Amino acid sequence: MHDNDVQMSRVYSREVGGTILDQTFPAGDDVEVVVEAEAGSTIFGLNPPFSLDIVVTNQSTSTVVHTDNISGTLNSAADWPALAQAFEFTVPNAALTQDEVHNVLACLKVGGVNPNVSFAESPMFIITAP
Repeated sequence: MHDNDVQMSRVYSREVGGTILDQTFPAGDDVEVVVEAEAGSTIFGLNPPFSLDIVVTNQSTSTVVHTDNISGTLNSAADWPALAQAFEFTVPNAALTQDEVHNVLACLKVGGVNPNVSFAESPMFIITAP
């Protein structure tokens, strides 16, 4: 990665408050999505705006079941305080269907005109009987 680049390194699902990737979740539990991203030192120092969107899709039915986003400014203590940053989103259990496969697509845009754009996709995960 160059000093003027911003990119996501990975997107994954886990138990809410967990620390590692998980691909099976009991029905009735929320799922946490983690997006890990990194900014080069030059672009980070310019304090550009960013927007991070996630789309959760039920792959069994080919339908979008949840969307979320966060926006702010790089190099901001409240939004993106360090070169490497992990963003956490909670997907409510009501959006997820038991015995069906889901995944997450994330899109990171940094800058206004002609933005840096990065995409990443999570491994598939499934909702199981509790």
